[in-house]
Amino acid sequence: MSKPNPKVYFVRASWLGTGDRIKIGYSKRLPERLYQLRCDFAPVELLASVHGDTIEEGLLHSAFSRFRIHGEWFLPHESILRTIALCKETGAFPAQIVAAAIAVRTAEAAAEAALRMRWALQDAPWLT
Repeated sequence: MSKPNPKVYFVRASWLGTGDRIKIGYSKRLPERLYQLRCDFAPVELLASVHGDTIEEGLLHSAFSRFRIHGEWFLPHESILRTIALCKETGAFPAQIVAAAIAVRTAEAAAEAALRMRWALQDAPWLT
């Protein structure tokens, strides 16, 4: 088993009679995930992978939702293919995805801090 290394990946698979499809997925162990996909959807071609997690994956799913076929599978629309090419060329996500991911992580951290503060105040002896 490979060492955990979180990646958002883009693969292309061809289904009989339906043409090419693009999967935007996330895996901590990409080699094993690709093996599994090849068992399910042979042949599968890895187009690009970028260090990231479910936040970036979800943002990409939202950005391309109008091209979604089912679940994590999308039509190979030009905007998706451009994003894949950029990720492959630079090894990073487009700036809009990076900025949105930072905003999501910041909001999540703020919500968690507020919840912890609320718990701490509930147990504060000076408030009784």
